[in-house]
Amino acid sequence: MAEGLLDNSIERLSRAILAQLTPLTGERAEGVVRATGLGAEVVVPANTYLVATVRGHKREDLLYKTAGDWTIPAVPGAFVDLPIVSNVGGHRHNQPNGTTFRFEPPIPGLEPTGTAIGAIAGGSNDGQLVKSVAIFEEIDSGNEQEDFFDSMLIDYPGVIVSWLTSEPAEGAQAGLRRGSTRGSRSVSFYRESFVLYVIVGRLASLGARRAEGQVIMQAATRLLSDRMQNDDGEQLSTVGAGVEIESRARLIRREKHYVYGVRLRTNQTAEARVDGREFAKWTKTRIQGAVPGREAPEPTTPLVIVDDTEEMP
Repeated sequence: MAEGLLDNSIERLSRAILAQLTPLTGERAEGVVRATGLGAEVVVPANTYLVATVRGHKREDLLYKTAGDWTIPAVPGAFVDLPIVSNVGGHRHNQPNGTTFRFEPPIPGLEPTGTAIGAIAGGSNDGQLVKSVAIFEEIDSGNEQEDFFDSMLIDYPGVIVSWLTSEPAEGAQAGLRRGSTRGSRSVSFYRESFVLYVIVGRLASLGARRAEGQVIMQAATRLLSDRMQNDDGEQLSTVGAGVEIESRARLIRREKHYVYGVRLRTNQTAEARVDGREFAKWTKTRIQGAVPGREAPEPTTPLVIVDDTEEMP
């Protein structure tokens, strides 16, 4: 099915990649959010994202998602209590009763926000290797400290996922039919390239800092390699052999932090909106048939054989 014209599939894929790193981030928080309809039946699919609002501010770093598919009936004021989990683990994802959550992106037919019914709890730092994660642009090696701040990476070790490029899955094709990059007339395959930046700032020793960064980098590789879906059922790669790890390297070495990079690719399917025309409903069919008239003195008027109008089912 073709994606909506305004759907941000790159952002959703970035979130799904981070979710697959959950074992590095601790235990997830869980709870219930009440969503209210606007009068029409609305289906809220699994892995619908929500962002927590804390003290009146939308916190992009506190990301949650629904567990399972849910339907709100076509009754004004109808609501459903949606089970949610944090996208990654960590104690800071615990939120009190009454916390406001905003659907991201909004869902047509649904109030843009929901409210926590009871506390969002269970998140912990047990077993945590990565203390914070973020989605951001490419890290500037000459100004990385400011980039860390802008990305809302609140603590080290941290991981930033950054989208780099989209390109045809088999590269540029010389032929008009674009080879195996095209799945059908309206379907094409693309490779989405990302970098996972692993930032470590352990002060114990240079060796400890290096070891920490390398362990996280290798653990992320093991969690992502060849995966078609993450553990939540979100699609990471739609065709091919799953997530491909292209390279790993240390990118930046500073007095207070090291930055390592894991470059990866996923394969995605893009379906074009081939025809945006709208057509009137076919309601009736009229069938007409006649034998042409002859030359005088024969009858010159056509002889009607059939003239029938049928209602279409």
